[in-house]
Amino acid sequence: MWPMLGFTLSYMILLFESLFPKLPVVVLMLSSLPAALTGGFISFISGIYSYISDVSKSDKRTLRLGMVEVALFGGLLGGSVAVSYIYNAAGQWGYIAVYATSVFCCILAWLFCCIFVQESVVNGESEYPCCCVSTGLFKNNFFAEMIGFCIEKRPDHNRAIMFILLIVMGTCIGTFEGELSVLFLFTREKFGWDLHKYSIFAAVAMAINIVGLFFGTHILGPCLRLSPAVASAFGFFMKLLAAVVTALSPAYWYMYVGVVVSLPGACVGPWVRSILSTSVPKADIGKVFSIVASVESLVPIAAGPVYTLLYNGTIQSFPGAFFLLSAGLFAVDVLLLLGVVVLQRRQDSNQYLHSALIQEDDNHQ
Repeated sequence: MWPMLGFTLSYMILLFESLFPKLPVVVLMLSSLPAALTGGFISFISGIYSYISDVSKSDKRTLRLGMVEVALFGGLLGGSVAVSYIYNAAGQWGYIAVYATSVFCCILAWLFCCIFVQESVVNGESEYPCCCVSTGLFKNNFFAEMIGFCIEKRPDHNRAIMFILLIVMGTCIGTFEGELSVLFLFTREKFGWDLHKYSIFAAVAMAINIVGLFFGTHILGPCLRLSPAVASAFGFFMKLLAAVVTALSPAYWYMYVGVVVSLPGACVGPWVRSILSTSVPKADIGKVFSIVASVESLVPIAAGPVYTLLYNGTIQSFPGAFFLLSAGLFAVDVLLLLGVVVLQRRQDSNQYLHSALIQEDDNHQ
């Protein structure tokens, strides 16, 4: 709720700036404050994942988390396609039309949440759930709680599983953001693409990712009865193959082949989040998703410069070298997830042994 209100106010400021273009630049900078003060995208996406986990049964959780990813990618695809038409149709009022549409969509989403989405957890600490003085928005001890939550000892190797999955999510978003920072430069250097050709490729890749999310959450996992950890390892292995294909691509159409090969990898996010949601108590799901969102926001700060430095250093000899860096990180992810599979099987063995001992004691009594 709060992030949606912040996004709405931020777009309102941008709309105001578009109506009065001679305003000082500081007004444009102020547009980032409402979203930042209300949590921004971190609070927004972690709140969504927490809510889905709260209201979903364990057998439906992966599917619904996948549908969230579909909605995000679908919104990005639809927005990137629609914005050019809105801008061109409005003529000299192009920016005004774009930001007015953004404000309208944010208000619509906010009203939908207010009317149709019921609170999954009742917070008894806050006496003012609908105003800015709510203590749920600003908590002084939040950072300390997060540190304590991370280092807290957990049964059945759940702490180790949580740390492994945080590393996996960090490398996943790091490779995505790192590749994105130099991908256009790579295609322009190797295949002579202009912005139009690159935009077509980006739209096709996003559409294939949406198909991959449907394929993974509806077919690969349920039909083949793969556990989320095994399915995630398979998804990262396919992303590894796609990175190698793209790095060694002699022609432009290999870029599209790489996207198709990585199709099962589109679901690694929902699968990994599903494992995370089962490795902590239900009351702590919001905390673990907040940590994941924080990691996914901090890692790109380092990933972009690293990939840029690698690309600049190899542009003359091997411009696709950064894809091999991604392949190496994906290989690490595969090994880490196989480690999660081993730890989960130990959990099952321990639980089976514990149940057998209890049953034996009951028989003796």
